[in-house]
Amino acid sequence: MATKIDPLTPNNGFPIGSTLSVLTYDLSNVIQGGSSNAPQTDKIDITSAQYQALGSTPQILVAAPGVGKVAVIISVNVFAKRSTTETSSVDVYIGDDTSTTSGQYYAYVRDFMNNNTTSRPYAFEPNSGEIGKNTLENRRLQMYSNGLLNGDISHISNNGHLIMDKHTVEMGFAQVMAIGLSLSDVEQWLRIASLVIAISFGIYKWVEKLTKKDK
Repeated sequence: MATKIDPLTPNNGFPIGSTLSVLTYDLSNVIQGGSSNAPQTDKIDITSAQYQALGSTPQILVAAPGVGKVAVIISVNVFAKRSTTETSSVDVYIGDDTSTTSGQYYAYVRDFMNNNTTSRPYAFEPNSGEIGKNTLENRRLQMYSNGLLNGDISHISNNGHLIMDKHTVEMGFAQVMAIGLSLSDVEQWLRIASLVIAISFGIYKWVEKLTKKDK
């Protein structure tokens, strides 16, 4: 009679008294849902009082991942639930500190909810360009403002992110830079090759013309 050893081993017939060794499998390197290497979404509720105090007390959206780790932000989507109208014309930022200098924060919305008479969603789009940080290691993500807000507005923030090893992220940046450099080099050589071909073709046509003229 066939005996099932485990899900990965085909059925076999073994004589009575056989000694069997059951295989074990090391799945420690397999990424599973919910692990630190898999995409995660954190839902953060921000009360109206916390919203109004963003200028002095930022609200943490993604906690600092720890030494040697980097929180790679995928998306930040906020639903602002209005009870009274915001009239402050204050900007709301997403970043790892409270900087409002370009390149020092992830994203911002200018005049957040200003004069809006209904609730509405916001998608915080990241800034493109140079990241003005020496390192992204062990940095949290938080919401803050550049002034006092006055609307009675609560929030639900959904934040998609990955927690990755620092060296993996840095290697990724280095590879992207290397690819960009190599493409630049290729482009330069293509220009040189095109110039050489154009000059050669011009000389060929000139010689051909002189040859015909001599005949």
